Amino acid sequence: MFLILRWAAVLLFILIGSFLFTLTFDGLGFIGNTVKAILGVSCFYIAGLFMRRIRGSHLHKEESS
Repeated sequence: MFLILRWAAVLLFILIGSFLFTLTFDGLGFIGNTVKAILGVSCFYIAGLFMRRIRGSHLHKEESS
């Protein structure tokens, strides 16, 4: 059950990151769009960290069996 919640968190961060990275707003200006893109990339990074933890915990369970 906990693994499903981790996968859901990963998918949520990927979706939020893709929206932040690709959307542009004229009212934000260059700096606002740059900060938004950086936040989008950081969401991808957080999703990658979650994926590493999911793969690591899954591999350790197989090795101990």
